[in-house]
Amino acid sequence: MDGVYCAGVRHRTRRETALKLVDPFACRTAEAMYEGAPYQIACELDVTLQVIQDY
Repeated sequence: MDGVYCAGVRHRTRRETALKLVDPFACRTAEAMYEGAPYQIACELDVTLQVIQDY
């Protein structure tokens, strides 16, 4: 398979996974509480930092 194709599939898979793991309302609340600090948001939502970055 083409490397670019695989990268696109990987990106889409990670994004879809993040959308299933992160509640939008809880994320907005955590963003406001922690002024957009991704590590604190991840801790608040009990997900990894990578999931927040993918979200």
